[in-house]
Amino acid sequence: AKVSPLLDILPVLSEVAVKRADVMNKQDVANVMWSCAILQKGDTPVPALLDIMPVVSAFAEKRADTMKAQELANTLWAVSLLKDEVDVAAGLIPELARVTLKRSPTWKAKDVEMDLPMIAAALARLENRQHQP
Repeated sequence: AKVSPLLDILPVLSEVAVKRADVMNKQDVANVMWSCAILQKGDTPVPALLDIMPVVSAFAEKRADTMKAQELANTLWAVSLLKDEVDVAAGLIPELARVTLKRSPTWKAKDVEMDLPMIAAALARLENRQHQP
């Protein structure tokens, strides 16, 4: 199978992201996690991308309380896709769930329509995985 030359830069981007995670904002972290998960589940997985997940998930855990609905949704969806393949910060999932419970009653209609279903699906995936043998 022919690999896209664009995929050649992903290990380098992953390395830079690990080294510079401290300057990433919440949206950056959510986007990186979501993108890594999508690529990892695609036709040409890039194992080097998994190296970034523990670093960015620890950052996401610290910043969860300030995340917007879409940032929560993207982060939870990424974790639900990659949970079996990579370790994420131990407290990330409970923290994201706590923040969702706390803040979702005040979300705008757009957030409820767009992000709440994605969050619910991600949490369902995570819950189902916990109960599989």
